Amino acid sequence: MKKITLIILLLILIPTIYAKEGSMKLLAVSENNNKSGSIANLHLEITEGDGRVFIDSFPLTKVDTQISTRFAKEIACHLSIVDCSNYNFFYNIRANSPIVGGPSAGAAISILTLSVLEDLNVNEKASITGTINSGGLIGPVGGIEGKINAAAKNNLTKVLIPKWSNINDTNLSELSNINGIEIIQVSDLKEAIFEMTGKKYENNKKIIVNSFYVDTMNDISSKLCEDTSKLVYDKNTSIIKDANELYDKGKKSIEINEFYSAASYCFGANVKFRYERYIDQNLNNQKIIRLVNDVFNRTKEFQDLIKSKKIETVTDLQTYMIVNQRLIEANEHLKNSIDDLKEDKLNSSIYSLSFGIERLNSAYSWANFFGKPGEKFVINDETLAKSCLNKISEVEERIEYLKLMTNLELNNRREEITRAYGQYNKNDFNSCLFTASQAKADIDIILNNLGITDANLEDVIIDRLNIVENILAESEEKGAFPILGYSYFEYAKSLKETDKFSTLLYLEYAVEFSNFDIYFEKNKFEFPKIDKKYLIMFFLGTIFGFFICFIWLKNEFITSKRKRHRKKF
Repeated sequence: MKKITLIILLLILIPTIYAKEGSMKLLAVSENNNKSGSIANLHLEITEGDGRVFIDSFPLTKVDTQISTRFAKEIACHLSIVDCSNYNFFYNIRANSPIVGGPSAGAAISILTLSVLEDLNVNEKASITGTINSGGLIGPVGGIEGKINAAAKNNLTKVLIPKWSNINDTNLSELSNINGIEIIQVSDLKEAIFEMTGKKYENNKKIIVNSFYVDTMNDISSKLCEDTSKLVYDKNTSIIKDANELYDKGKKSIEINEFYSAASYCFGANVKFRYERYIDQNLNNQKIIRLVNDVFNRTKEFQDLIKSKKIETVTDLQTYMIVNQRLIEANEHLKNSIDDLKEDKLNSSIYSLSFGIERLNSAYSWANFFGKPGEKFVINDETLAKSCLNKISEVEERIEYLKLMTNLELNNRREEITRAYGQYNKNDFNSCLFTASQAKADIDIILNNLGITDANLEDVIIDRLNIVENILAESEEKGAFPILGYSYFEYAKSLKETDKFSTLLYLEYAVEFSNFDIYFEKNKFEFPKIDKKYLIMFFLGTIFGFFICFIWLKNEFITSKRKRHRKKF
């Protein structure tokens, strides 16, 4: 009886034994007193479960924290060695007055989550303010000065703030001296974890570009630039001059193994050369319509073909997105060509036709990435639909938060979200995820660069290049080489001397398209399906085997018993 009681007690206590918890101070902005700095208590308990997230917050206003909390948890889990799918997460936020929620608590939530998962001791006298973005980048937030003052009043001795925040070094130094508090600027989650717990993560990884990417992109760029050589046109126009410049850049990029950049340059050259050739051919309306219809038909055939492709890896998913997006753009330009023709805009119609043809050609080229090796994930309509909605929610939350911080018009971003919802409602979940990811990158480029000035732009680019390369290297190590993320990274590097804003934008795209694996579970081993008749035969055979064994053991027992009985007499 005692043994049974002990077993029951152990079963009751097991969930408690496996529970982990931790707390830290959360820096916030109060809705009262002209949005002054405020302190809230953030508590987390992790128990065995199935990966669900529960949030209890009071009182919060303005921006909901549920979306950013889930995203912050995913970012922490992505960095952790612990499999988060085996745990449930219970977050509790308590404040003495209403505070502005939203993504500004993201960095703190990620740090606390990671520290509890890996049993790290968080400095009780330290806190952080900042958004957490794809790849673990820590972005700017509002009310930093008020938050630092609030931290000092609550006896904190260290505050981490986002690097490149809209507050200069002089003001930071003054705030530090007045409040007797250490203020440290951090760029990403790894730096913040070190400052808060002392654990150091490797943060200077260099990407070893996957051989399949190099070989495939080399083929793509070589083919596109070879097409350019066939389209080269000797004519003294500004468009031909631009085309030749792009072609020269493409050839130089191939020489230094920057194949995505080469493909981009030669694509642009092809459009311009093709346009000038068509102009000189004096195409009439009927000829243009025939060409448009021919490309429409080829685009439709190719769309039907790629829909049959099996999507198993992140590379497959991104390949589908790239190819599908190019086919959509090809169709849009072909439609524009017909519309322009109806309005007697002949030159514009020919340019749209030229662009549509080259977009289809680039789709053909990118399709070569289908079926390349990589870690397999559960990628289906259900998981894609869920990831799409998650991404849309992340964008909407950032838009609302940005409205609180700035007076910027964000109509274009809202149009992107509307388009993503439209794709979702049509069950086009791949396109939805792609559109929402682009929208998020477009918002993050604003949010992450609010404090950047011309004076520190060069330093920001160097810092971001290092962080993004580290993110790409980690994705490669996990068997999920991000073909689109790396392509954008390479293109950003090629632009850093001539177009610094575009460099930052493409780095943002590189980050956003390098972390898709956080939305999908790895494809776990499943036993192969067996025909029912074989299962029945196996089941009957097993029963028969047990029956024979039982008879044999019974006979052995009886024989042994008889022998012992004889010995007694």
